[in-house]
Amino acid sequence: MEVVAEGARAECERLLALLRGGDSPGRVDTVVERWSEARGGLTGFVER
Repeated sequence: MEVVAEGARAECERLLALLRGGDSPGRVDTVVERWSEARGGLTGFVER
C-alpha cells in the first residue's frame, strides 16, 4: 500500500503514528517515510 499525504507537519506525523500503531483493523508491517515539499492538488481519497 502507498499513502501520499500533504498537510501540516504535525498532522502528517499523527498519520504516521496511526499507521505504525496497533489499533487498526488492518496490519501494517513496515512504514517508510519520505518528506518533501508539498506539490498541492491533492484532495480526497482514492482506492485503487
